[in-house]
Amino acid sequence: MAYTQADFEVFTVRPKKAIRNSEGVRVVEDYTDAEWDQAKADVQDIIDSYDVNLFARIREYRNKLLSDSDWAMHSDSPLSNADKESLTTWRTTLRNLPASETDPDDITIPDCPVASLGIMLFNHQYNNE
Repeated sequence: MAYTQADFEVFTVRPKKAIRNSEGVRVVEDYTDAEWDQAKADVQDIIDSYDVNLFARIREYRNKLLSDSDWAMHSDSPLSNADKESLTTWRTTLRNLPASETDPDDITIPDCPVASLGIMLFNHQYNNE
């Protein structure tokens, strides 16, 4: 789910910071106006790049699944022809992700059709930060 400014307290509450004063005593102070503006700008960058970053994590996860199943496609693989065929279809679907989708939050990685490969999918694993 894409972020909005409402998801981040920094847009409504001035952050505080712990510092040491001139006597070396730890005190809590509000951010200065400049620090608060920078904090809001940093968070706005996170909001603005949400889709781009999520698509990148999806591609990374997809590439790992393809890499983990590469061995099964070799001619000396112990898989049956039927398993190889269903695996080929699955891998083609993976290769089309995420380019075949426009909303990264709606992408579901399809389950591997060959259970014996032991490829466990954790849908939206790529969405955890």
